[in-house]
Amino acid sequence: MKKVSRKSYICILMSMILTALVFVLPIYGEEKEMPLAENPSGWQEIDGERYYFREDGTMGLGWITIENDYYYFYEKETEEHKLGSMAKNTVIDGYVIAPNGVNNQAVQEAAVLVNEMDYNIAKCYNWCANLPYEINVIDDSVGSAWFAKYGFEHGVGNCYVMAATFYYCALLLGYDAHHISGYVPGDYGLTPHSWVEINFGGKTYICDPDFEEETGMDGYMITNGQSDTWIYTAFHKMN
Repeated sequence: MKKVSRKSYICILMSMILTALVFVLPIYGEEKEMPLAENPSGWQEIDGERYYFREDGTMGLGWITIENDYYYFYEKETEEHKLGSMAKNTVIDGYVIAPNGVNNQAVQEAAVLVNEMDYNIAKCYNWCANLPYEINVIDDSVGSAWFAKYGFEHGVGNCYVMAATFYYCALLLGYDAHHISGYVPGDYGLTPHSWVEINFGGKTYICDPDFEEETGMDGYMITNGQSDTWIYTAFHKMN
């Protein structure tokens, strides 16, 4: 066997290192392979980022509709974003994307209102609480976006509509908010009702625009069972 000189050995070694770097280092602006979960399908979280995989295991890129909402997954690797990661709390192609990644008509309408209200959550709440009451559907299966869109477009609504419009405002303002469907005491027992819960400072607060509309009392950032308020029961999160 021919002996390899020290100079040739160093050249070969450097060539091997450079070749490895081509496959290891990220090339920003170009697609590259990502570490995948075993048999990926649907939503996956990898290194703190959310991804979406189709049934055939391929990574979702660009705009994708998932359960009636739009999501955007970055199509190129950059210093700020990993290939295929979900966009959040940003604007893509002129569309506002909420902190949870959702883009729908309700998000766009809420973004307009939040801007008009100077990004002040209390002002947004007052706008929702001042919507004239209108009898409307109370079937929570239609979803928060439907109720919010109705309120923003028609300027009227019931408790579900008022709560949904405020939920989207709070969401865009960065609050840990949830649109809730449940019951409160009525004239003939429990009656269906909707409100918003916000987790803040280790506590859960209720924001109920309809309570304020019906009673004239403050329904902003109250607690369940608080004096001179309603008792909220048998509830579940709509989102």
